Amino acid sequence: MDPRDDHPELDGDDLIGEIEIEFDPRPESLSLHGISEAEFETALLDALDAYHRRLELDPESDAPALEEIELTIQGRTHRLGDLADISVTATGQSADDDPDLH
Repeated sequence: MDPRDDHPELDGDDLIGEIEIEFDPRPESLSLHGISEAEFETALLDALDAYHRRLELDPESDAPALEEIELTIQGRTHRLGDLADISVTATGQSADDDPDLH
């Protein structure tokens, strides 16, 4: 699945630059499951590495939405969207606005 499917602000193949993704853990959710912020961060980095490798190996793969990424913490599987808020921001500019491309 293309991340732009869940985030319409990323729509458009003429966007150049990068996107910024922020993960804000929900303290109440972590506490409910007995998860420390350090455990969450370690599991998040591991899951994002696996997600990135999956997309590199097969860019056309049916990768899950970011909210659906599974984190394994203390031997249990958690959905990222249940533990953190996710925000995606485009930090690029439109190709129409770049004089170097004209």
